Amino acid sequence: MERSQFGADDTFGLAVQKIEKLDALGHRNGDLAQEQRLLVKHVWILCARTVVR
Repeated sequence: MERSQFGADDTFGLAVQKIEKLDALGHRNGDLAQEQRLLVKHVWILCARTVVR
């Protein structure tokens, strides 16, 4: 995967790590599940922007 000059890959990696951490915590808290969905959405947006560039 080509590295973006804007550091999108770093942001993507951090988002993936946070999603994995939330997965490890489980879905006991509805707020965690909501935060996870938002992160997944942002990861897809980052992927789309990286592909467009």
